[in-house]
Amino acid sequence: MSRGALRDDGALQGYPTSWEIDRFLLDGEPVHIGPLRPDDVERLSEFHAKLSSTTVYYRYFATHAVLPASETRAPHRARQPGPDGLRRRRSRPAFGVGRYEWDGSSREAEVAFVVADGFQRRGVGTLLLERLAAYAREQGIERFVAELLPENPGVIRVFRASGHWLQESATDGVVCVTIDLGPPA
Repeated sequence: MSRGALRDDGALQGYPTSWEIDRFLLDGEPVHIGPLRPDDVERLSEFHAKLSSTTVYYRYFATHAVLPASETRAPHRARQPGPDGLRRRRSRPAFGVGRYEWDGSSREAEVAFVVADGFQRRGVGTLLLERLAAYAREQGIERFVAELLPENPGVIRVFRASGHWLQESATDGVVCVTIDLGPPA
């Protein structure tokens, strides 16, 4: 059976269930999150279709009516085992996705997030960053890098408030952030 295939009992072979967690958002709403699965592609497309044009622009630096193909590829691709993103429990609509891209040859990965408009400023980005950082450290990744639009202060605040050492610079209208994934200060 190929990695990521569903077993007869409905479970996903190789799916890291140990990375599923229950947490609370800032307003006390309980949420359950876990790694992306190959069968999340349709849910990711539906999630994207409900985002405001501003949220899409902040995430992709352009507006897209349809989720870019790079965001719908199977999360279980064969570069490294385990999750490269987080999503909400399957029985409820998605509220945010965080993922990192890592080629496996360096100690640095590019990280990005998008949070549903109704869930912004409720702690989702912080939760996604914490979980992705913990998983990335297990994979030997020491730093996240991100490129952000300066008019996207919410994500910049998430990185600054994370407790991790970070470095910021601005180039060509883009804020470049490097986050050290050592334990937060």
